[in-house]
Amino acid sequence: MSSAPADHESPDWLKVGLGSLVWRITPDCREVTRLTSEERDHALPFGTRTRLYLHRVFCEYCARYAQQLEFLHQASQRLPEYLERNSTPDLSADAKSRLKRALQEQAPRE
Repeated sequence: MSSAPADHESPDWLKVGLGSLVWRITPDCREVTRLTSEERDHALPFGTRTRLYLHRVFCEYCARYAQQLEFLHQASQRLPEYLERNSTPDLSADAKSRLKRALQEQAPRE
């Protein structure tokens, strides 16, 4: 009885070979995280961007890191608008002095 793979499944050797090739031509995870951060500051060369993309296709952790960095970038871009809409007014000078007095009165005496 032969153990040939089904028509719809790729042979294991193909998956292993493709994965091995990708890991040989792409940077390791530590370098990918460094380059992912660096690409926020300036455009990387085409070849580097391609190797980063390939690595992220095969490495879910590096892909997740890139998504989290993108989320933080977008959130930080929206922060000034959020603060402007949701800012609270400053305390008046009188309110500040009353608060200061109340805190001083409750401070432990030595």
